Amino acid sequence: MKSTLGVMIRKPLIFKCFFFIIFLMHSCDGPSSTPLEAPPSPQISTFRIITSASEGGLITPSQNIQRGQSVSIKATPDEQYQLKEWKGDCGSFSKNDLEVRLTPSRDCEITAIFEKMEASNMSPQIGESETINNKIRIALLVIDFLDTSSHVVFPTVSEIERSLEEGVVLDFFETNSYGNFEYEIISFGPFIHEKNYNDLEEIGDVFKTKSIQINGFKEDDFDVYALIPRTDKKYDGAAASSLFDLHVNHQLIGRNKWKLVNPLFLGDFTNSFVTKDYFIESYPFTSFERIFTHELIHCLDIATHAKSRTNGESYHYQPEIANNGENLSLDYGNQFDIMGGNNYGYNLNVAFRDQLAWVSSTQKTVISKVGRHSVTVYSINDAEKVTTVAIKTPKGDQFYIEYRNFDFWDQRSHLNDSPSIMSNNRQGIMVNWLDAWDTPHLLDMSPSPNYTYQGDHFDVGSPDIRDVVLKPGMTYDSPSVMLSNVTANTDGSYTFTIDVKP
Repeated sequence: MKSTLGVMIRKPLIFKCFFFIIFLMHSCDGPSSTPLEAPPSPQISTFRIITSASEGGLITPSQNIQRGQSVSIKATPDEQYQLKEWKGDCGSFSKNDLEVRLTPSRDCEITAIFEKMEASNMSPQIGESETINNKIRIALLVIDFLDTSSHVVFPTVSEIERSLEEGVVLDFFETNSYGNFEYEIISFGPFIHEKNYNDLEEIGDVFKTKSIQINGFKEDDFDVYALIPRTDKKYDGAAASSLFDLHVNHQLIGRNKWKLVNPLFLGDFTNSFVTKDYFIESYPFTSFERIFTHELIHCLDIATHAKSRTNGESYHYQPEIANNGENLSLDYGNQFDIMGGNNYGYNLNVAFRDQLAWVSSTQKTVISKVGRHSVTVYSINDAEKVTTVAIKTPKGDQFYIEYRNFDFWDQRSHLNDSPSIMSNNRQGIMVNWLDAWDTPHLLDMSPSPNYTYQGDHFDVGSPDIRDVVLKPGMTYDSPSVMLSNVTANTDGSYTFTIDVKP
């Protein structure tokens, strides 16, 4: 029975398999059959780039990108951090590249790995420098000319030295550096130039003299060389550069050191030589002192000027208006700054102060993290409080924020123009934006049409920066940062909100 049952079970199985094989052979043969092709797989048109960062910095947020398009991914290290390496499957990149370009053909991930910098590798970044008690020695070289009228009486060499070492110039640097910068002046001369002043083609030609002879002179004893031409002839401006050639004792000296030239004209030196109106124009400086201060700051490696960035009635980040000229980066455009046009004030902006390492870590607040922050800033010359707010964003924009209470150094707006300029701009915070060269540009927080000033100081189409601060109730909302909720405090400070965007 077992064997019979076994045969009965296996026969149907054999038959069915045989029939199935015959069916397959029949269906795959024959003249009318056509090969079957697999349907094409759909092409993916969008890829996902997933970004991440380790502790110590930020990275461009994750995003989707269309096939064939490229995108930039940027790593932004925090203070005292640097990019160690890129990781992920989006490609291989150098650690020296803080920004990389991706053209993905699939979904991929990229991670920025940061590491703490060693002290020897740290370079100054926004808001990072510690104060340094800088002290420099200046060689003051007084130059006279044969074509100067014999009846003209100029201040003596020692009087010039004393005016720069003991007066308003010294006070300016003590206040603006918070006591962190000193200078000493050693004067020489006068020396007689070989050429008449009227025969010079440009102000830098003052340096083209072999008349400077000084016994025992050592160029290593000085950091800056200041030439002071005394003349009653035409005014050709002042200049500072490390490229001027200077000869002392017939030897070329100071090849890599800063040199300035600041002509001293009749009427520039003391109040007694000038009318009341002329004195007010440079108050509290004389014209000679004001220009010397400006050029000396250049000699501290501030090679650019305090600029402004305006766009008529639009914000600077919006499409540029017609006939805006150079107003998006106007040289000398900051009229509240000794390194700008200084028609309204002289205080040096906090961005330049920070670059000069005059601002201590206790005087500044540095914001770099995405999100909302509440900060407070005090008057720009308050050495005991926070005077500087520095912002750097993932999009690469950098800002410096300060508050002016229009102290002694900002009184020109009251004397030279209108008291409303002072009252308008002491009601909020001033905002400077930094370009790729770290040059601060004063922004207008309440954009106004380009302005035609009365008189001959400005051309038609100049920016109207008589009222530039961000006041209570106002909001500045750029693609990279939003500033809002400005509040005046009873102690003279201002508190405001910073929203750093990804």
